[in-house]
Order: sequence, then structure tokens, then C-alpha cells
Amino acid sequence: MKKVKSILIASLVVVGIGCNTKKELVPVSIPESVPSPSKPSSVPTPKTSSAGVKFQISEPNVPNQYQIWITWPKDFKTIVIEDSGVSIFQSTPGQREFFYTLRDNSPYSLRAFLISDDGIRVVGEYKGRTPKDLVFSGSLVMEKELNFDVHRVFFAGAAKIQTNGFNFKIKADKIFSENAEIFTFPRNQKATLAGRHGGNVNLVGSEATGNLRISMRGESGGDGIDGMNYSTRAADGASGSAGAHDCARALGAIVRCWCTSSPGPGMPGADGLDGRPGSDSGKGGNSGSVVVKITTDHNFHLNVEQEAGISGNPGHGSEGQEGGHGGAPGNPTSNECGGSYPGQNGKRGKSGTDGMRPSDGEIEKKCISIGQVVRDCE
Repeated sequence: MKKVKSILIASLVVVGIGCNTKKELVPVSIPESVPSPSKPSSVPTPKTSSAGVKFQISEPNVPNQYQIWITWPKDFKTIVIEDSGVSIFQSTPGQREFFYTLRDNSPYSLRAFLISDDGIRVVGEYKGRTPKDLVFSGSLVMEKELNFDVHRVFFAGAAKIQTNGFNFKIKADKIFSENAEIFTFPRNQKATLAGRHGGNVNLVGSEATGNLRISMRGESGGDGIDGMNYSTRAADGASGSAGAHDCARALGAIVRCWCTSSPGPGMPGADGLDGRPGSDSGKGGNSGSVVVKITTDHNFHLNVEQEAGISGNPGHGSEGQEGGHGGAPGNPTSNECGGSYPGQNGKRGKSGTDGMRPSDGEIEKKCISIGQVVRDCE
């Protein structure tokens, strides 16, 4: 894929867009060396003039590479070819063709000269620009919608494209795929809140070859948050009132004491508050839709799967607050008054309610049309 700052997260190269050609496709592979020249396919005719020399663009099934196939009559003994005034080739005896290799999106201005006993003369001219290719390799994590209308697209070297729910649309004359995968979200990925929609993936091509997997998954909803537990218990009850007594004295000495007021019991502790509720979980995202329309199938193998996002687990309500301690019994102040009893502990509050769990996401439209086979279209 291409190094576009706003959309690239991993090593990926995108190399442009192109023009129309017609040519039979074969399974793509990316060789380390330049392949043998291929016979040309038809392309829009550049500016050309010819007096015996013929020019035609050829398309090896290799990213970013085009060739110009140049031929001449057998009675032309020595041919010299220039590109933009620079000599690139001189024929040997008996040679009748030459393949000139260029990168995609490269301008060319070719002139062919015949060297003979009569001197040197121009026998052909050919001007134009090679088409651009769009090449995906490595991993791409999208951060915005991508929409391409191109000539050739290569999903090279098991490329992986994560759409993150953004729309991904490609229209191309030729599509090559080496076990590539286009997917919305990693399997089982959870959102913080509601799961994201898978977006739309549209792939339209005149011809396609190779193996491609498209995985449309709605993002799973996030889990709810449990209610927060209380860090303290409810208020404790007050202590009971103290007892009171009086005593009789004679000659300054205590003769007898009696209780004038018994000590009170401790007050009950406050009841605890009900537990705090758990929050609702997030809804699962819809799968998103996928449309693939390929006019001509050249051993193209497509695997499409769709999964709705699962809603998250709701948060649990917290335990009720623990009741306060009962108050201490009142101080009797004397043996005559006797004792009392402590207050009862407060009751624990009810547990908080659990959050709600919304529905899972839904499976959306799928339409696959490859050659004469159309399936799942509604």
C-alpha cells in the first residue's frame, strides 16, 4: 500500500492509478528478478508514427512494471532506439524485436533510427506515459474512507487491510490478489461503548485472479461498569443515656445509695443505602455490507464472511451499604442502677441493580457476482 501519512500505520506501499488495458490474467506472483517479456495487450494508442517499426505496450503481471514491445522488418539491418534523446538500444544482426521495460506512470518519447548504407533515417516514433498501478503490500490500518478507480490493483504478499469501519471501494480493470485479506476489525475486538459498524467494502473489476478473503465483522460492544462499592458503612447509633443515683449520708459518710435513673440502651445503627447500579453495556455493531462484482473470472477464489458484533456484558450492581453499628449501652454510674444493652446494628442495603444488555448487531447486505455466478444478492 501507499505511504500516505494520514492512513498508514504499518509498512505498506500504494503506487498510483492507471488506464484501461485488455489482457488475459495469470495468478500473480512477485519475482525477485525481471520476468521474461510478455506479449502485449491493447492499450489506448499513444502518439505514434511509424515507417516499418511497430510499438505496443505490454503488461507483465508484476506491480509497477510495463514494457514497450518494439518490432521491425527483417531487412532492417541496424536499429537504434532513443528515449527522450538518450540511446537505449542498438540491434544485433538478425534481431527483430526489443522489450523496453519501464516503471508505471513513466513518460516516454521513443524514436527509432535505421542505419543503412544510405545513411540514418527515422523509421518510428512513439510518445506517451505508462499507466499507474495501485499496489497494497504489508499491513494498512485505515483512518479514513478510501475510494480508488484504477487500471490494475495488486494485493501483494498476503497484504492485510483493516478498514476500521471506514468505506473501502475499488473499481479496477484488473485485480490481482496473493492471499490478501480485507477485514473490518480484529476478531473479538471490543469497543469502549457501542461497537462500530463494519462500513462498506465494494470491489468491482473487469478481471480478477488469485485468492482474497473479505471478513466483515461488526465491532463488539463494550462491557458495562460495575456499581462502585461503598467504602464506609452507615452511621453508628448513639450511645445510651447514662444512669443516675443518689446516696444518703450520716456524719459525712455514705449510708445508702439508690438508683434515680436507669441507663438507657444504645441507639440502633443506621440502615445501609441500597447498592449502586451497574451501567448498561454497549450494543454490538452491524457487520457492514460487501459487494463484489467481477466480470471475468481468471481462477479467482473469494472467501467472504460476515459476523455481527456481540453486545457487551452489563455491569453488576454493587452490594448494599453495610448498616451502622448499634450504639453502646448507657453508663450505669453505680451498681444500684444495673446495666443496659447496646443498640442493634443497622440493616445492610439491598444490592444495586445490574445494567441492561442491548441487542447484538445485525448481518447486512452481501452481494457476490463473479463471472456468470451471482449469489446472496438481495
